[in-house]
Amino acid sequence: MRIGKFGVLTLFMAIAGCDCNKTSAQIQARHLMVATVLATPEIVIKREAIAGLDDFLGQFDASIPYFDGGIPFEYDGGCPFEDGCAFDAGILPISFDQNGVTFAPQTAVLAFFGTREGDGFTSAPVGVSDATLSLTNGVTTWPLDAQGGGAHTLTSQDDATLLYVPGANYAFSATSMGQEYVGEIRETPTPEAIAQLHPEAGYIELDAGSPYTLTRPDPPPGQQRLYGFVSVLPISANGDQGSFTYTNVPTTPIKALELVAGPSEWRKTVIEIPADAFPQPDRNYLILFQTAQLGFASSSNLFIGSPMIAGVADVGIVKTKK
Repeated sequence: MRIGKFGVLTLFMAIAGCDCNKTSAQIQARHLMVATVLATPEIVIKREAIAGLDDFLGQFDASIPYFDGGIPFEYDGGCPFEDGCAFDAGILPISFDQNGVTFAPQTAVLAFFGTREGDGFTSAPVGVSDATLSLTNGVTTWPLDAQGGGAHTLTSQDDATLLYVPGANYAFSATSMGQEYVGEIRETPTPEAIAQLHPEAGYIELDAGSPYTLTRPDPPPGQQRLYGFVSVLPISANGDQGSFTYTNVPTTPIKALELVAGPSEWRKTVIEIPADAFPQPDRNYLILFQTAQLGFASSSNLFIGSPMIAGVADVGIVKTKK
């Protein structure tokens, strides 16, 4: 799907209800922000669900490995829009006992602030190094930690007061050279309980190379279905993760625009996870289903294509057969 500059202008004027002066200024703005607020619940992999159980028992000790379990926006420090501006839900502490593996719940905030070249959708932006960024829910404000290259982060492991609250409004603020740039996400979603992620056994048992189907519950009466992002990644018996084997998360700005221009792909009731998402036998995989709300630039000096995403996950544990 290709959207020309005139199409982008028309699209966002329609979305904004045409505050035409503000919208025009946002289309021309040179600064942009890509930001996420993501929540991952506690994940428990019971002993009987662990693939390679003998290896797990042999490796059991008091060590604390780490698991990176978020939405797969892979951030590389330069945020090249050609390859995607990508963030995840942070690093989750693991605890082990003889009953299995537990990943702690976490809220993670990640943001990139920079300046754009060209039309802003195909050219790599440049991170603003002197900016300070924060997140607020109208009651509490959390300063984000600069990571370099325009990236800023904060997790609930860093600040225990950072908690994801369904139905809240969040605003990201960047300050640079005496100017403030603001993007907003309104009415953060509640997690969707997807029955296929929670079978009676407590985990999903599949033949390797088999597809899997998820059916989303109906939205509340009178409400539109929210966006849904699905990701699958392998995890070893000691908690190490592999690369994502499947995701439908948009990883470029033009794909982010498609969330607004053609959202049906991410609002389907039935979601088919392809067979190659579970390629290896005797392995554990996590299915992360993120219910997500999309927000955009609020201040007139921030590029209108700046996507803000708030999401909360439902998680399923897969064990492939030997």
